[in-house]
Amino acid sequence: MMNELQNTKYDRKDISVILPIYNIENSFLRQCFRSLENQDFTGTAEFLMIDDGSEEHVREICDEFSGKDERFIYIQQEHSGVSAARNNGLRQAKGEFVCFVDPDDWIDRSYLSVLYDLITGNESDMAVIDAVFHNGERSTENHFLDSEETVLRGSEKNRLLYQLVGKKICPYYPSAIAAGVPWAKIFRRDFIVKNDLHYVPDMPRMQDNIFCLYAYEKAESIAYKPSCLYHYRKDTGSVSHRFNPDIIRHFEIYYKETEKFLDQYHKEQILYEALYMKELTSFNSYLTYYFYLLPDKTNAEVSREISGLLKKEPYRTALEHVSRRYLTNSEYIFVIALKYRLFRLLKLLVNARNRVKL
Repeated sequence: MMNELQNTKYDRKDISVILPIYNIENSFLRQCFRSLENQDFTGTAEFLMIDDGSEEHVREICDEFSGKDERFIYIQQEHSGVSAARNNGLRQAKGEFVCFVDPDDWIDRSYLSVLYDLITGNESDMAVIDAVFHNGERSTENHFLDSEETVLRGSEKNRLLYQLVGKKICPYYPSAIAAGVPWAKIFRRDFIVKNDLHYVPDMPRMQDNIFCLYAYEKAESIAYKPSCLYHYRKDTGSVSHRFNPDIIRHFEIYYKETEKFLDQYHKEQILYEALYMKELTSFNSYLTYYFYLLPDKTNAEVSREISGLLKKEPYRTALEHVSRRYLTNSEYIFVIALKYRLFRLLKLLVNARNRVKL
């Protein structure tokens, strides 16, 4: 990946904005593009629209914006997933700095200028600002740190990194979404190339978390400013509890990549214990989206399948080593129900958490 980035023809820009696009609703996509179009940034910028095999309506909107504004660059690829789209954007980027925007979100007018001034003014490898979390008609400010403008170095970076592994081990955790997202950040492109930062191909879930783990680890310094200039839109139109036959495999790929990171950098035991916690509490999602929605399965069959899964790695080790001190009371009860195979209690707990009848 690093060699591909280094060999890219470099017609210099100040900032490259990478947008991985796949079948976004028209109104959302237009709102996102208009927010880019109206940036007050006075330097040179390019907006890389990486179309991951979308339907025709996406192509029409991309053609429209690239036809009237040369900063919008339309790049098509066969449908390969969001990791491939972002990696493609990194290969194509000509900016000294790189940032990511999801095409169903939007940004304030000063977004790029604030990020640019923050990273250049502090000579940092990357910079982070805050976001507004939009869930239907409700909007909440989401601060990634509980501090004024600052620069993180050394162990101070754990204030961000720990959020990506476990909520309970963090002295502060954001109100809506943790710091493992690729947006609301800007990176030096040389920093990305030097450290071979890229998104894991064929990783369907939480690939941005893994990217940010390595970025936080490798950065010499991270500048932060508590400015809510990114607008994240939670998808409220999806089916709440839809059967997902691949959810367990998707989570397990993520856990394997996280453990690989912890091993590679000889991280402290508290992070392994936080991972054990996450591996077990993920059963909330397994039960919601898979086991209790398995077609044509009796309760007895489902119970046997859950028991069989708990005997396998990484769950067996997690059950043996998970620490009570990193679990909330509700999480502790849930883990006890898993450990002793209390399936009726598990169903009640999942039902209460999701507030739907399963």
